[in-house]
Amino acid sequence: INAEYGEAMVSHTELEEFSTIFVFTDANSKDCTEYRRSMIIESAKSMSISVNFILTDTCDGVVDGNYTEIAESTNGNVYYVNSSEIFNLGDTIQQAVESTSTLYTHGAD
Repeated sequence: INAEYGEAMVSHTELEEFSTIFVFTDANSKDCTEYRRSMIIESAKSMSISVNFILTDTCDGVVDGNYTEIAESTNGNVYYVNSSEIFNLGDTIQQAVESTSTLYTHGAD
């Protein structure tokens, strides 16, 4: 995940308080400095936004510590699944998402 993009996503003005964000990725964080990680957490917490990460098997089986810290700090979760199992998360995602949600996508860097 590009941390600059993540920081902008969390602080985006269209997000409502108590929103839930799901970040789907197959890569470890690239440029997530301590400052950017702190800004993502601070922005999310100021609006009671939980940030969840769904990591696929192409992350080399290692959960990036930045993802863990952001998720834990915002009452989110980190899910590690095989790419073939990603569709089994439907119920988990449906329970977490409220009636109003915004979908953000970001192309490969």
